[in-house]
Amino acid sequence: MAVDGNGNALSYTSTFAHRTITAQVGNTGGPYHVTGVVMDVTVTGATSGGYLSAYPAGTKVPMVSNLNFTSGAIVANRIMVPLSSAKLSIHNGSSSTVDIMLDINGIYTTSVTGALFTPKTTPARILDTRCAVSPAPAFCSTENLPSQNAAVGAVGPDSSITFDVGGIAGIPLSATAVVANLTAVAPVAGGYLTLYPAGEAQPLISDVNFHAGSIAIPNLVVAKLGSGGKVTIYNGSPGTVEVVLDVFGWYSTS
Repeated sequence: MAVDGNGNALSYTSTFAHRTITAQVGNTGGPYHVTGVVMDVTVTGATSGGYLSAYPAGTKVPMVSNLNFTSGAIVANRIMVPLSSAKLSIHNGSSSTVDIMLDINGIYTTSVTGALFTPKTTPARILDTRCAVSPAPAFCSTENLPSQNAAVGAVGPDSSITFDVGGIAGIPLSATAVVANLTAVAPVAGGYLTLYPAGEAQPLISDVNFHAGSIAIPNLVVAKLGSGGKVTIYNGSPGTVEVVLDVFGWYSTS
């Protein structure tokens, strides 16, 4: 799997009620073919509740939902979707027109090269900004946060934090990317979080969208690691938000 830490935006378009759109994702020529994609799908502008289903273009709409939403909500989810002729379709299972954003995080191909995924036997919590205060909440004593990240506090308005991922919690420093849950906790105002490789330009995408008063909003992320095995999280809201990151495994060139 080749991971694109830049989160390149694929498209931004509208789909009508109970209708389907089809998008070209990868190449169909050259030395290899793109067979699947890891991406964020985000919906906005819905005037009624519903769901989206993503599936290979030209096949039957599956009886599953990849993302569920309510009227007026901005909701994102990270999904893995197989492709047909490097294309995918997205079905709008609601009674209103909705706008959809697709942000590519990585691809599966027929190439013999790529990155190997190693799952963790036990997921590891490597960041919990709620534990950077003194005295720390009682639950922090059971989390065993890596010492490098224990002092990383809440993300301020329109601000970023950078912390270690590679080289801690059993994740090798040689890891190229990780699979993790990114959770926004107790945001003061509505906004979004963007996770990206430390030292690289901030991409124009959101990994988690939240509103004021949310208790905890998670999303799965596949994140490329930056310089020194670090990542950066940007808070795109006018208020402070706490952040939790739980790692499930990593990619490497081994």
